[in-house]
Parts: sequence; C-alpha cells; structure tokens
Amino acid sequence: MPTKVLKQQSQDFFPRSANHAKTKGFIFNQAPINKKVAQEELKESIVSGGAEGKGVKKNKRSAFMAKLYDDDEVMDDEMKVFDMDRADSGDDAPEEGKVKKRTEKASDKKDSKIIRAKTSEVSTNKINRLKFNPGTVGLFAISEIHQKYLIVNYTRNTKGYVSLEGREDLSKKLEIGQFIIAQVISAGTSKYMVESSGNRNKKLQLTLQTDFLNKSLSAENLANNMVLQGEVESKEAKGFLLNFGLKDKTKGFLPFDDTTAHLQIGSIVQAQIKSVMASSKITKCIIAGQTSNLPEHTNFMNQKEITLHNLKPGFLVNAKISKLLDNGIEVGFLGGFKGTIFTDHLDKCDPSKYKIGEKLAARIIMIDTSAQNISLSILPHLIKMQTVTKQLLQEGIKVGQVLEKSSIDRELYGGSYRIKIGQDQFGFLHKIHTKKHEQAEEEKAQESEEEEELPGKKPKKDKKKLTKTAGDYEIGQKLEKLRVKEINYFDGVPILSMREDIVTSSSLNYDNLKCGDFVSGIIQDADDKQRFVTITLNDFVRGRLYLEHMADYPMKVIPPKYLDFGKPLKVRVFNVDPATRTLEFTRKETFLKGKADVYQSYRDVAKGAKLYGVIVGENEHGYIVKSFGGVKGLLTFADIKTNSKNSKKDTSQFKFGTLIKAYVLFKKKDQGMALTLDKVKAKELREESKSKGKSSSNGDKEGSKGAQKFEDFLPTSDEMTQLKDKYKTLLKVSQEKSNVGKVNQFRVIEQTDRYLVCKSLDTAKKSQNYVAILPNILICKHYQPSFTLEDFTFNGINLEIITDAFPIISTQFELISLKDQIPKSNSEISIDNSESRIYAGLVSESNKSGVFVRFLDGLKKLIIIKDLETVQNYTEIYTPGKVVRVALNKLGRLCLKNNVIYLNNVENIKKDQQVKIKSFYQEIETQLKAHQVNIGDKVQGEVSLVKDYGLIVSAEKYEGLTGFVLTDHQVAGKSYKEGQKITCIVMDIDFEKEIIDLSEKLAEEKSKSQKISVGSQQMAIVELNKEEYLIVSFKLNRKKFALLNTQTFNNDLSPNPNDKYQIGDEIEVIVAEETDSGFSLATPALKSAEKNAKNGQKNGAPLIALQPGVLVNCQIKSKKHDCIFMQIQQQGGLVIGRMHRIECQNDNEFKNFAVGEIVQAKVLKVSQDDKKTWIELTRRKEHMKKTVGLDQDTLDKTFQSMEDLKNGQQYDALITDVNYSYSSPVSISLSPFVRGSINFDKVITAETLQKEGSSYLQIFNPGNRIKVTYNNGHFQIIQTPPKTKLAKGMKVVVRFVKAVNGKGITVQIDEKTFGFIDISEITDDIIGRVCEHQLQNSPLFVARVIAFDKHEKPILSARESVIDDAKWSLILPEGKTVYFMKHDDKNQKLGNQRNKLLKFTKNIGIQEGDLCLGYVTNIGKSGCFIQIGYNTTVRAGLNELNDDSSFDFKDQMPLGRLVLGRVVKVDDQKRYNVTLRKSMVVFGTNSIDRSGIQPESTVECIVMALADGKAFAQIKGSYHKLKIKNIGKTSLKAGDHVMAKLEKVSKLKITAQFVEKVKDSGMSEDEKKVEKLWKLIEEEAQKDIEAQRDQTHQEEINFQHIKNLGNQQADIEEQIKDLNELEDQDEDMEVVQGDDSDAEEMQRIIKESKTYEDESEEDEDEEMEDEEDNDSDQMDVDDDSSDEEQNKKKKSGKQSLKQRVKEEQDIRKQEKALKDGKNQPKNIDDFERLLIQNQDQSYVWIQYMALMIDKLGIESARKVAERAVKSVSISNEEDKFNIWVAYMNLENNFGSQESLEKVIKRALEVNERKRIYLQLISIYQASQKYNYIEDIYKLLCKKFNTSFKIWSSFLDFLFTMKDLKKDKTNFLVRELIFSEPKQVLQRALQSLPKDKHVNIICKFGQLEFKHGQPESGRTMLEGIVTNYPKRMDIWAIYMDMESKYCGDNKQQARHLFERCLTNEIIMKKPKKMKLVFQKYMEFEMNNGNKKNVEKLRERVEQYLEKAFNKEDKNDSDSE
Repeated sequence: MPTKVLKQQSQDFFPRSANHAKTKGFIFNQAPINKKVAQEELKESIVSGGAEGKGVKKNKRSAFMAKLYDDDEVMDDEMKVFDMDRADSGDDAPEEGKVKKRTEKASDKKDSKIIRAKTSEVSTNKINRLKFNPGTVGLFAISEIHQKYLIVNYTRNTKGYVSLEGREDLSKKLEIGQFIIAQVISAGTSKYMVESSGNRNKKLQLTLQTDFLNKSLSAENLANNMVLQGEVESKEAKGFLLNFGLKDKTKGFLPFDDTTAHLQIGSIVQAQIKSVMASSKITKCIIAGQTSNLPEHTNFMNQKEITLHNLKPGFLVNAKISKLLDNGIEVGFLGGFKGTIFTDHLDKCDPSKYKIGEKLAARIIMIDTSAQNISLSILPHLIKMQTVTKQLLQEGIKVGQVLEKSSIDRELYGGSYRIKIGQDQFGFLHKIHTKKHEQAEEEKAQESEEEEELPGKKPKKDKKKLTKTAGDYEIGQKLEKLRVKEINYFDGVPILSMREDIVTSSSLNYDNLKCGDFVSGIIQDADDKQRFVTITLNDFVRGRLYLEHMADYPMKVIPPKYLDFGKPLKVRVFNVDPATRTLEFTRKETFLKGKADVYQSYRDVAKGAKLYGVIVGENEHGYIVKSFGGVKGLLTFADIKTNSKNSKKDTSQFKFGTLIKAYVLFKKKDQGMALTLDKVKAKELREESKSKGKSSSNGDKEGSKGAQKFEDFLPTSDEMTQLKDKYKTLLKVSQEKSNVGKVNQFRVIEQTDRYLVCKSLDTAKKSQNYVAILPNILICKHYQPSFTLEDFTFNGINLEIITDAFPIISTQFELISLKDQIPKSNSEISIDNSESRIYAGLVSESNKSGVFVRFLDGLKKLIIIKDLETVQNYTEIYTPGKVVRVALNKLGRLCLKNNVIYLNNVENIKKDQQVKIKSFYQEIETQLKAHQVNIGDKVQGEVSLVKDYGLIVSAEKYEGLTGFVLTDHQVAGKSYKEGQKITCIVMDIDFEKEIIDLSEKLAEEKSKSQKISVGSQQMAIVELNKEEYLIVSFKLNRKKFALLNTQTFNNDLSPNPNDKYQIGDEIEVIVAEETDSGFSLATPALKSAEKNAKNGQKNGAPLIALQPGVLVNCQIKSKKHDCIFMQIQQQGGLVIGRMHRIECQNDNEFKNFAVGEIVQAKVLKVSQDDKKTWIELTRRKEHMKKTVGLDQDTLDKTFQSMEDLKNGQQYDALITDVNYSYSSPVSISLSPFVRGSINFDKVITAETLQKEGSSYLQIFNPGNRIKVTYNNGHFQIIQTPPKTKLAKGMKVVVRFVKAVNGKGITVQIDEKTFGFIDISEITDDIIGRVCEHQLQNSPLFVARVIAFDKHEKPILSARESVIDDAKWSLILPEGKTVYFMKHDDKNQKLGNQRNKLLKFTKNIGIQEGDLCLGYVTNIGKSGCFIQIGYNTTVRAGLNELNDDSSFDFKDQMPLGRLVLGRVVKVDDQKRYNVTLRKSMVVFGTNSIDRSGIQPESTVECIVMALADGKAFAQIKGSYHKLKIKNIGKTSLKAGDHVMAKLEKVSKLKITAQFVEKVKDSGMSEDEKKVEKLWKLIEEEAQKDIEAQRDQTHQEEINFQHIKNLGNQQADIEEQIKDLNELEDQDEDMEVVQGDDSDAEEMQRIIKESKTYEDESEEDEDEEMEDEEDNDSDQMDVDDDSSDEEQNKKKKSGKQSLKQRVKEEQDIRKQEKALKDGKNQPKNIDDFERLLIQNQDQSYVWIQYMALMIDKLGIESARKVAERAVKSVSISNEEDKFNIWVAYMNLENNFGSQESLEKVIKRALEVNERKRIYLQLISIYQASQKYNYIEDIYKLLCKKFNTSFKIWSSFLDFLFTMKDLKKDKTNFLVRELIFSEPKQVLQRALQSLPKDKHVNIICKFGQLEFKHGQPESGRTMLEGIVTNYPKRMDIWAIYMDMESKYCGDNKQQARHLFERCLTNEIIMKKPKKMKLVFQKYMEFEMNNGNKKNVEKLRERVEQYLEKAFNKEDKNDSDSE
C-alpha cells in the first residue's frame, strides 16, 4: 500500500486531462529547480497528503510548487499556466507516461520556443468550452454603444462590458459592428452585468487601454503584417499619428486614403504594420483588411522569432491542420504555436471536410497567456476584417423580427443549432431558447414540487420521465415561429429564440412599446437622490418609476414596497423615447384603472380635450403639467384662481406630483399647450372643432382616439349580416368584379359613426345599381356637411369586392383622379414594366413592420420602414385612408420616397401638383359658394382701424366677414384714417378666421389686362403667402388671381416650400384650370429634362448623361460660404454637384434656398481628376430659358480661368464677402471658376468717401453685382491714376490697422505703405476712446498727409478741419494769417490749439494761459505728459492733475485719456507746463499777483475743503491758498464760491474772515462755457478709464498664459555652469601670466559704468526732453565717442580673454533680462542669438514676430511664425498654444480672413479645441469682428454643453452686443442680428446639470443689472433667494448688484439690506450677519450718509450683545 500511495502521489504532482493522461505542458527547464528542497517537500507532501486527506493535499501541493523555483515571478506565471487549483483524477497514469515525458523534455531542450495548447483545453477529440481568465486578450465586435460604456460580442454569444468612464467622447467615434481588441479584467463583477433572467452571467469586464494591450511590445519586437490596435493621437500633414501604447513610445503613421476618411483624433483603429523604422520609432501602417483584395500570403505574419506574450489577436497567419476534432480543428503556425478553431468558425462548418496537413489562412481571435490557449478563425468577414452591419441591413435582419419559414441546418456544440432562415442566411439557436428545453424545465419544476410534498423521501433520478433537451430536432426539420433576440456582430449571425415569452413579447425593445401599454417588470434598484426606482421588463428593456408616479397623491420619500428588489410589479408606460432608450412608468391608480386618455404625442391632442397629468414643475406663470407621451402643458395661476372662486379648491393643494384633470385651451405645434380648468370653455372648444370638421372620426366622444387600422372603419360581421338581410336584393349586383376601379355616382342611404352605406345611381340601367360601404376615412372633406341632404350625390370609386359582402368605395378626389394608376394584381407591379413604375394607393395600416398600402381588388403591399419618405413618427403620419404615391426602386421594392417616385419624370410632378391643387380647391369650393365670394370682385369698404401692418376694413358686400389690407397692398404714399372709404379687390378668403384679403393697390391698377388661357405658362407675382398655398396674380393681368400649391404627395410634413417666397417675388406657373369662383388653379413651371436614353442603353445606366446643358433635378444638401451643394437625382445613382452663388437667378434666390429643397438646374461644366468628378450647375435665367443646351452669349462670359481675362477690360462681378478688417476687403466672383479680391484703395476714391460718408460703403454688400476692371492679376472698382510719391497735403483713403495705446493708430495707405495718425489728429470731436472711434465709425476713411518722420514714414491727420480743402488752404504756409485767425478764433476759445500748431508750430502757437485739449501719452513720477497736437507735448505735474489731494492718477489717468488743461508756464527752452485742476482751468491761473494781496482786502475764493468750522480755500484765479474762519452755520461745500476779508498775509500762510457766500457760483459767461466743456470732457474720459480697467484685467489673464516658462530654470543653470567654466579657465590663465593689470582695468570700467549710471538719472525737465527724442540723439553721440576710445586701446592676450569673459557675462545678463522682461531685443541678431538657447520659449518667438511685422512686413512675420510652430516641442503644450494664438493674432490684424481660417484649422488639430475657440473669441472681440463670434459660441455650447463658463461667457457677449446695437451710429453692429439672451438661457438650462442651474440664472440676473435692466435682474435674483434662502453667496451677489447699479433708487438697496438683517436664517449665523453689516456700511459710506453708518454700528453692538447673552444663557442652562 505505501508503494502504491507513493506512486499515486507522485503522479498527482502533474495535472491530468479529462482522459486521465498526464499533461505534456510542464516544462522544468524554464526556471532553476532547487532539487534538495523539492525532494524534502515531496516527502512532506506525500506524508501529509495521506494523513490529512484530499482537501489538504491540494493546498500542500500548491505550497510545494511554490518552492520549486527560486524566482517567485516565474512561479506565479507557471501557476497560471497549469491551473493548479483544478482537482485531479485519482486513476493511475499509464507507465508509458515516463518515457513520453522524457522525450518531450528532450525536445523542449532542443527547441524551447515550441508552445503547446493546454491539454485541458483540447482533449482527445474535442475542444472544451470557452474559458476567459484575467489577462486574456481577444478580438471583439461592438454590439451596443452607450455614453459611459460599450457592450461587445465574442463568438458563441459571449458578451463583454467596456467602461468609458472619463472617455465619454469615444462613444461618438465608434460604430456598431466595429472590431476592437480588448483585455479581460474580470468576469461578471459590474453592476451593469446583473441579469434579471437569473441565468449564469457570462459578461466580461474589458479594457481598451493601449498601455495594457501592447505593453510587452517595443520597436524591436515589431514585424511586417503585425496587426495592432492604436488610437489616433494627432492629425499631421499627410496622415494620422497612432499611439499603440508600446513601452518605448513607438508611434504608427497611417497615410491619408479613402479608408481613413472617417477617422478623427481619438478614434480606435486596427492597424497593419507595413514597415518599421526602429531608429525613428515610427512604423508605417495601413488599415487592417485594406489589402484583402491582394493574395492572402502577402498579409501573413511570417515572424518566426516571436514569443507567446508578443502574439496578439488580429494577426493573420498561415496555419497548418495538425488534428481533426469533433467540434473543430487544431492547427500549428509560426513555427511551433498551436491553436484551435471551433466548428462555427470554419468556413465549411464541418471538421471532417478538412485534411490533416492542409494549409489555411486564419486570424487569431483570442490569446490566453495564462492557459497558453490560442483561438483562431477562418470566417471570411474576420479574415478580411469587414463588419457585417451593412450586410445584415441589406438582408433585412433586425432585432425583434419574427421568422416563420426556417429549418434546422445542423446541430452545434452543447445541443445548440444552426438555423437556415433564408437563402445563404443562417442564425444561431441556443438550446435554452428551444421549446423542448422549456418543456423540460417545466417537468423538472413539477417533479421537484412533488418530491417536496413527501418529506424524508429522497428524490429519484428517473431520466426516462424527462423530455430530451437536445438531439430531438432533426436536420431539415421545419420550425414554427422564431424571433431575432439579438445580433452577434462578431460571428455575423442573428441570435434566435423559440421561447414563448420572447416570441410573443410586445416589449422586446423600446420600439415595440407605446404610451399606455400595461407591462410587468421586476424592481431592480433605487436611487434616493434622483428619487426613482429602476424596473426591468426583460434582458433588453428597463425604465424608471419616478417618485411622483408612485401614488395618486404627492410623496416625499420612496415607499418601502418599492424597495423590495426582485419583486414583480405591474406598471403602465407613461412615456417612451426609442431614440434615447428612455422609458418612464406610472403607478398612479387613476392611470392604472384606465380612466385617463392616452396620447402618444402632441399630434393626438385637440382643443378642448380632457387631459390627466402630473405636476412636474413650476415657473413664474403657473404649474407645468405632464401627461402621457411627454405631452406638457401650462396651467396658469390666473386660471386656477378664476376657476376656483366658487369651489373649495385651494391653490396650496397643487404640489409637485399632484394629479391634475384639465382641458386643452390651445397648443403650439410640438412645443407645448395651455391648459384650463374651465369645463364650459372646453366644451365650447370641442363643439367649435366639431363644427369645422376637425373631429369627424371622434364624434362627440371627449378625447377619444381614432382607429389605427383600415378594417376598423368597416362594418363588423354582425353589422354586415344585418345589411345583407336589409339589401339582399342588391347583393348579387354588388358582387360584380367588373365594377372594381370604376367611378360611379352615389348617394347616402344610411349613416353611422364609422362608415356610410351608399347606393349607386345608374340612370341607364337601374337594375345595375348596387350598395357600397364608404368608410369615414375615405370621405372627401368638402362632402361632409352635405351628407345630410337627401338629394346630394357624389362621385366614388369602387376599390374592392369583399366576398359575400358589399364593396368598399372612396370619394377622395386624388384617388379618383389617379384611378388608372392603381394596380389590381401583382402582375401590374413589375420592375420590367417601365411604363407603370409609379402607382397610387391608400394607406391601410402602419405598424412596426412598416406601412401597408391598399390598392384595387384587395391587393395590399408592405412598404418597409427604410423605404418611407418620413421615418420618424411614421405611424402617426401614414394614417389609414391617406392617399400616397408609390414606386418601384431599382431593387424592385415598392417605396414612398419622392426622389425615387419623381426621378427624371417632371411630367409626373406636374400632374400630381395639379391633382393636389384641384383636391385642395375642392375643400374650399363649397365655402366660397356658401359665402357667395368671387375672387377678383371689387368691393367698397370703410377703414375701421389703422395698424402698422395694414388696414382693418368693414366690407359692405360681405356680412360677417372682415376685410384686411396688408401694407404691401395699400396705395404707395397714401395716408389712411378711420372712417375713410376705399375700393378694393378680393384676393382670398380665410373661413376659419372669417377674413377676406383685399388689395387697394391692385384695384387701382390701370395696366391693360390680357386673357389668361388654361395650359399656358405665365409669369406670376406673389400677392399673398399663406401657410399651405400662395395667391398670385398674373403679370399680364394683375386683377386675375390664381391659387398655387407647390406640394406633391408624401411630403405634406416636410418643410413648407412656400416659405422661400415673399410678396412681390416672381414665379413661373402653368395655368391648370379655371373655376367658377374667379380663382385659377396653377402649378409651378418645371421644365422637362432632356431625353437622351437610347434603346441600346444598358439596364441601370443613368437616364441622363451629365453633359453641359442637361436639365437635372437636384436636392439641396448643404450651403457653405458662397456655394450650394446638391444631390443630382438619377436612375442609375446619385451624384453631388455644386452651384456657385453667381449662378443663381438672383441673390435673393441664393439666400432663400433651404436644405432639403428640390430644384431644377442645368449642368454648366463637368470635370474629372484621378479620384473625383466635379459637376458645376447653373440656374441663370439666360440658361434656364433655353429649351436645349446653354445660352452661348452667357456662356462666353463664364470665364474658366484668369487667363481668359484681358488687362484694362471691365467685367461683371458678384460680391461674395465684405470684411474691411482685411487689406483686400471685397471678395468677388466673376464665375464659379474665377474669383478674386479687391484691395481697399481700389474700392473707393478719397473724394467719393469724403463726400458720401461711410454709408456709401453699404453698396458693397454680399450679393450685389458690380463692375470691376482687371489689370495684371488684380481687380479694381475705381480707375486709379498712376502711383505717385506721397507728399504733404495729399488726401488718401486709409484702412484702420491697429491702435497704439496712448499714441495713435496705424493705418494702411496702399498694399505696401503704412502710416501713422497721432492720437491728437484722429478727430476734431470731443470724444473718449478716440483710437477706437474711427474704427467704429468706419474702417475705411479719408486722411491727409501732414508730415513725414525721420524714417520717411507718413504722418497723417483724419480731423475734419484738416481734410476740408478750404480750411486746409488756410493752414498751409501760403494761407494768409489774418484769414486763418478769423477762421480759427472759435477753436482757440474751446481750447483746441491743434490747427494753430499746424499753422505756426508750437513755439509760436502756445502762450501762457491758453486752454488746450489733449491726450495722455505717458505718466510717471515726473508728471503726466499730454499730446495736444502733432509733435507737441506738454507736461502736468502730479500735483496739478486734480484739486483733490487723494486723486489716484494710476487709475484715473490712463494712456489715451482726453483732458482739458491750461498752460501755466513756458520756460526759455519752450517747454510747457499745464494744470488739469478744475479750479485753475475754469478760472485761470495768474489773474491775481502775490503783491496785490494785502490785508483788509476782500477777495473771491473757491472752497477746497471743510473741517472744524473752518474752510480751506483758494483765491480765484491763482494758486494762493488761505484759511477762512468764522463760517458759522453757513451751508458750504467743496466748490462753493465765497467772499473773504484777508486778515494776515505772509510768505507761509494767508488767513481771512468769512464775509458771504457768492450766489450762482460767481462765474462769468466765459467761465461757464469752460466749465461746461470741462464736464463734457470728464464724461467722455470715463470711457478711457473703463477701457484701461478692462485692459488691465485682460493683461492679467494673458499673463497667466505666459507665466510658466517651461525649462527656463534648467537653461539658466546650464548658462551659469558654462560661465563658471569660462571663469575657471580665466583664473588658470591668470596664474600663468601673473598680471593684475586687466583686473584693475575691469574694476575701473565697472566703476565708470556705475558713475555713468548715477549721472544719467534725469530730472523732470530731462524727462520732458526725452519725450521729444532729444536724449536719444545725445546718447548716440556718447556711444560713438566711447567706441572710438575703445578702439584706441591696445589689448594683450589676457585682456582679450577677459573681454570675452565680460562679453559672455553681458550676453548672459541680456538673455536673463530678456526672460525677465527687463530688456528687449532690438534687432534680428538679438533674437536669433536668444533663440539658440530658448527655441521652446513662446515669448521670444512672439516678440520676434512683432519685430518682423514692424520692420519687414507680414510675409517675414509669417515665416517666423512657421518656424515657431515647428520648433516648439510637442511636449511644451503651453508655449505651443501661445505661438498659435500669436499666429492667429498676426493673420487677424494683417492678413485676410481666408489665411486666418487656415491657421485656425491647423491650430485646432494640434491644440485643445476649447482653448483655441475661446482665444479666437477674444481675438475677434479685440478687433471688433463681432459677426463671427456668435457662431463660435454656438459651436462651443454644442460640444461642451455642460460647461458653465462657456454658457455664461456667451450670455455676457449677447448682452454686450445688445448694448452696442442701441447706438445707431455704430457701423460694426447695426446690421448684425444676434440671439436673444433669454432664449440662450433656456438652452443653457436644458443642457447644464441641475446643480449649475442656480449659478447660470444668477449670472443672468447679474448681467441684467450691469446692462441697464435692474428690474429684470432683480426678478431673477429674487426668485433664487426665495427658493434657496440659505445660499448666502446669492444674497451677497444680490446686495452687490443693488449697491452698484441701484442708481438714484437708493431705497431699494436699503430695503434689501434690511431684509437680510431681519432674515431668521441669516440671523442665526454671526458670520453671515457680519457680511451683511459690512456691505451695508460700505454702501452708506460710499453715499456719504454718516448718520446711517453710526446707526448701523449701534445695531452691530446690539446684535453682538444679544448673541453673547444668548450664548451665556445656554452655557448656564447646560451647567
């Protein structure tokens, strides 16, 4: 026994396979074995195993294995390989195992790389079931895409779950059926994996992260034809860069081609490697499967040296069959690997059909390295890596489809089956989804119940009693019903089920559910925060039951009964949306009992209908009520109050979740409804709808729904029996088949609520009369009121004969008109019968399969969903009885698509339009006759009311009808008043509104009228545009009117084609018919396409050869810029064409064309290249009038290229775009092939612009046609004289380029010349923000050259007084001084010295005491420098800026600010000092001399300040200060004028006694004028102050962008290191030479430098000289002299080294200074030197670009920008971003819009798109290009719809634009249209998360306050604090807004503060009270109310005392 045990235990060391044979896979030589330890552990294992039993043996064996290896990691791997936890069998292994083991061990030593599949996976003749271990990598196919996760398929319907947390954007870049490679993390652990069916959970937890998938690979492991999964990292110039996640960061390059067109950044792609460049770490790739058309061997993986860890799914290998198994085959590949292929992945589906040794192309689909298991596939779609999605759609296979004709094809693994469902179509049926499996389960359950009834008795295992679950189906056996449960996109087959619950289920998916359905589900989980429970209906459908639907009454928490998870629950569908897969349930008892009417959408709801709903929200107007189908309505507070007066209802009962019964008052189409509680009003509305024929099928039943099937409108069997008994004598005649399709006269003999019984009237043969059934849905509307008349007869068509019953007829006009096109049998519907390709029919039923169309004689056909004209809500559109047009498509299927029906058959369109217009007229004909209205009659009327939009007229002839005359139909220039008599002509009548449309203008038309004949083509003019039709008059007869309808069949719910027409538009029509009422019936004129299809043309070839001149039908697909892209409709296919704006009939037509509209056009040109065919289209009138071909004269003017143009020749051009921000602002097109732009100086002359003003530029609007002249590649509008050199006095047109803060503006004079306008020379107007003034006025303006600077750069002036020739002649030197003085005297009084300066220069023009207007150009410690005219600057000391000593000049004196000053001093060097103090400016400075001030004299003073009963004042007209005593109780304030008597006068001070207060401020008339001017200037200066604050804020933001300088610190350290090395070398050389002379010389130079710096400090006067460039010249001289001295010195070798050290130090200092911003590089060499060490630093590149644009122009700056974007490394994201921003700024300011858009596109590809868009907005705002900004915001709001920052910025922008548009003179925005901020707010609330709703509403309220709408803002904030009283941050914002923007209404702000102080919630928190008190005190202090401040301090003490007392009391109570 011990020996046997020993033998058995030793064999237990090895894992065993199912047939008890030892495994072959244990490889000892893969790790070092500690033999001694192994022997000891083996003995211990044997002894303990025998003693402790089997359970302990397993653990001991594992412990033993753990010590076989010294390397723990290798051991862990081997444990995974051999699955040591599996129990072994106890049988002995054969003795031959030892020999076998030795043989294998020897072979392993010989070739250690051979890996065999685990024996447990492949037994003797069978592959075991699938098993996934963590770490397994496989190829999967996507089956479901959700925002946060994916569901994927593997073979045998194994499913996986991939989380997209943090990668939600990836869901938009994936497709159903797409292959992906993923790694298994775990199985069945996610919350998404819970299966309600209770079946075993097989879903795998997977990851897509490339770091996990390919982490074992690097460039050296890669080989050609490897397939790796990568992610698109970036888009480069010629392809995509892929990230494979390799450990050495090797990337893949995927070139652009047709297969990569769909890719975008972030896309997942399977890439096949074609070449590897290991040195550059780049691999060139293609899309896997792209070369499937090439021989397979070219794609094989042939790399022999590869390990298992480097093998990946997706590899295509050349495999050789090594073994045939029962359920698959075993193959070998890549020189030693072995893998398996299941039967269902064999293309022949039978292993016996293969031979051992046969070679196959196979693709690896799964690798489990831990089990050494490899699975492959040879299915064709996997070999080619092609998705099966399109193939399944073409085969018509979809989820939920019921299959009736199917059979067993073969039995698969585990008792499952392959099912044949069609020709070459197969599906998979699992054994648990067979009917016999269901029976077996039921029998098992029944037996278990019987056994439970007998306690103590063991159940018997009698297998004979159980039904077999597998093998009972025979091959070829027909099956009953099967249903497609789901689709396995990996195997490419549908998954089927025979289970009764699935086959009969109405809710297999969301599409099968309807509102009101009763369903049963299981409670899955609950969400307390969102207040709902999740209920699952089956494995595929789940929905939510919200708290408000859990009971009839409102509830606060979820009841416990809904928290019993797993409990079944019956619910009713409240709302379902299949598109978003959202489902809502209800459990309200009222809804469960079926008392409420159920609506599917707004279409089902009529006026007055009863509506049960639930309160789901509240707004400022009332409660929002939601009912079935997502139908929402508003029940107003006013309605509740009105209808609750006489009842006991209380509005407090209306709470969230309350059930409401209301009635529909009115509704907006698909937008909402108004509700009422008024039953009487609702009844009136229902009766009104009934009287107008709108509820014919509903009768008097309130809220009832019409039937959904044609048969529901026919008699029931009982009713038909009664009818047959009643009319049995006519039954035989009624069965005559020959009557089908015939039209007879009928009259009604019986009437029911669903149908009418009619009798035919055949006067010739009364015996042939018969009885027929007329369903209500087949009744023409205009017949309905007349059916009650006994003698009323009508026409009807016999549709079909029902066996042993009466026939069915229809009175529909369309059906009768098209009776010859209604087929009777299948033989008439054939694709071979080209003459009858188009048919007419009527809808019989719409269901989940599609639309059933009924023809004659009971013929009925199904139109599947994808062949419908309208797919969305098609069951509501295609209702029973609707007449439709159907046609056969090229596949032979009937369809309802109009582009197939009317393809190349314009005649059919004409005929159908005539049928529709005649049918439409039939509906109104009876009403016209009833009112006796004749169209075209003249009527007398009296004006009752005059409105802006027209006249209300009382028509004498028509009682009960009101006349209406639109403004367009009034007589031009005529005035109207009430009571005035007018004569009009009748154009139309609106019976519903009881209004007749009249025209006085046409009544007075005196042109001759011509006869209009039927069938003629006429030019018509649109007179009225109604919702469903147009009223037109004929151009040849303006008093003759026609009814025009442009719609055909099947498109009645598409966008209204009439919307593109306006009153006065011309349209060609064909007169179809004349009517008795005066109307003509007309249809649009469509020209027939040319017939060029020949008899020998092949089937499927295009009917139209697309040659120039061919007329084609097109559908507009998109409009981009100035082109329309159209889909040309052809029988043989669809082609895209392009029509340029210039090829439209007029620009209005281009603007009105809408996407989806079908139009006719002619082919203008067809051109081809290697890849595409380009088709240019035209609709020019000249071409369209030609019957055949194109108009040759017009064609000759359609230039093909610029080479066709001649110099000096004039051409017609169309303006396509105008943007004056560019140097070539006007873009034009001469033809679709020749385009250009016009430079601004070639657009308009200076004389014209000066004369007409900027409004003249409006003639250059897009769409206008102009004459242009061509000259050497350039276009021009004006004839420009030969270019001459600029001279002083010359007037030119200039373009605003940019503003230089505080200096002026840069302007462009021509293409290469730029000039400058000083800030004082921009305008004569007194205006703030003067640099922006001209841009807002007009970007193009006239200026005059007044001087040239030292670089010969022109200096210009745009002032009106300078541009005017007469005034300029006075200024020039030749102008007479006396005339100039007379003319300019008025300007001097206003302080305008500028013309005087131009005339006399500053030295002569300025005198002490003069007033002067100027602009601040610089400010510092020395004072403020002000430019008052060209080349003239004055200075004001800091103490001369304001009378207030606390004046903040940094904030209040920005650069460019407008000021008014007075000259107080002129020194000998002609330097001017001025004062800006109001007291000095208004009253003068030196009117009183110091010597004239004597004691006892009385003087007039200005009070400057008050303190302690004394006044500190200034003597009027002087600088002298004094103190005035004895003021007493006199009321004084700063600025008052008083008389004072001097007491003491000394050099130090002056004192005086108060005399009296001067009335009227003691000002003379001149002083009053100056004060008025002062106030005006101060008001305008506020604009400059606000602009500086905004700029400072923007600079702070910009500073953050460049703050991080990347690796600057490392560079500086490297530089210091280099410098130290140089200094070390220097020290070594000093030791050798031993000379200290240069050290002394360096010290001397340093000392001199320091002395020079001390001496160069400037005083105030020197700074003034610096302003006038005097110092710069002096410094140049000094530099030259120092250079000369240095050149004279003799340098030794040591001195040269020292000099180099010094130079290096200087360079380092300069570079450091450049980085620190202390020193700026001055030339190109400086920048190039700096870039050597700082090529990654964006700030250097940006400054370099600025230098280039200033010195050399835009092309040089562009080159620097291109260098920058290529030089800055990809990792340095911030600097790269800054470069692109600078590049965009460059193109925006100096380039064109086209070049800017190119840069933007490139920037978006390599940067974060959100940041680029936001920066682009800032750029456009700064350059005032407001017309581009809103579109960017809309795009951002769409892409980042949850971003609060974006929405708030968008709102801020809209408010700003709203303010700018109020200024009517603002040229930039007055023509622009922006969205309403409130509409944007609504969109924001729909997109933002709920937790951000309060913040966005608060932001909106703040903006309302800031932009002058405090009442609206107050309403917003009031609503928030009412609902969220604890939100102290909102209270604080509210208080700030009231404080800052309350204006004069101070009491409103105080009221708010008092509310906060008395608020109980705030009072409980001392911190909150502190905040309120602080803000309150600040408010009172700012408004100068000290008394209130003191009162507030007392209240603070009271509050604190009260709070402390309360706290002490609480402490004492606790003690």
